[in-house]
Amino acid sequence: MLQIQNISKNYNDAPLLRDISFDVADGEIVCLLGPSGTGKTTLLRIVAGLENADAGRVVFDGNNLKNVPPHARGFGLMFQDLALFPHKNVFENVAFGLRMQNASAHEIATRVHKTLELVGLDAAVFAKRDVNHLSGGEQQRVALARTLAPRPRFIMFDEPLGALDRLLRQELANELRALLKRLGLTALYVTHDQDEAFALADRLILLHRGKIQQSGTPLELYTQPTSAFVARFMGLNNLVEIRELETSELETGDWKLRARTEVGVFEIAKERAGKENEFVLPRPRAIERVVEHSARAENVLRGKIVGTQWRGGHQQIVVETRAGKFFFEWDGAVELNRERFFELDAREIQFIAQGEKT
Repeated sequence: MLQIQNISKNYNDAPLLRDISFDVADGEIVCLLGPSGTGKTTLLRIVAGLENADAGRVVFDGNNLKNVPPHARGFGLMFQDLALFPHKNVFENVAFGLRMQNASAHEIATRVHKTLELVGLDAAVFAKRDVNHLSGGEQQRVALARTLAPRPRFIMFDEPLGALDRLLRQELANELRALLKRLGLTALYVTHDQDEAFALADRLILLHRGKIQQSGTPLELYTQPTSAFVARFMGLNNLVEIRELETSELETGDWKLRARTEVGVFEIAKERAGKENEFVLPRPRAIERVVEHSARAENVLRGKIVGTQWRGGHQQIVVETRAGKFFFEWDGAVELNRERFFELDAREIQFIAQGEKT
């Protein structure tokens, strides 16, 4: 449905977006994810027609949108600040886009009430309410209803849940995905919060320094990060720099990669490695056993547990080694500040490239 083709944009002679290209399929929810200041909102504004690119094209349904003004694109756009009209009640806020379309009074009334019900607001209760007296969550729902009421062909969201507390943000993210899927809508969603993106997206596009670092499903980015930057952004911080890398063929015909690091030797099957291998990444659930002595020559860490906390339904342990601290999920018994060997599962170890630095 939407094609972003080689979009570039400079600010003050410095590149903000650099040769960005991707597609959004009909009915797909794509999240632009990345740190603040990496060009996500600017890219959204270019798609909306609110800014011009220095190079590249935005194509929708096969048509180049270069000379199509924002109001003629038929897109919906919901901002973080919501931009509700403070002098209008809920009904008039939701009706605004319909009045711009010159809809009849009957159609406006019908569609406003139906759309309020869609976003979980009882129209009989909320239609005449003052938007200034609504809770944050209620204001979000009114803003969403205003975006949906004109039946846009395509919807864009610029961090619309950013001002809410985490619990409400998670609740509304789940509701928003379910609603978009039920209505069969296509969406481009900007956020810097990976939890929010994981809850919403069919596909993630991770941006940094104006370039796409990796794209794929949420599961692909979390389980198969292509670089140290992507891994860190996904919360995978157990990175050890490789000092020496060896490749060997086994009698079975399989290939193994062996990496020597400051903290020990790691060996994995070749398919667990990337094209460039500069870091070892033991994943959060890599620990197989915690023992007093180990005969292993590889895939073992020596250190001590210096802290624990409960996160995401699992016990997270902090293992201090001579190469720094590692973070693992481990639901077994824990002895603090005792020297131990942590034997790791080779299937939970990856070799990856440096990529863009944070």
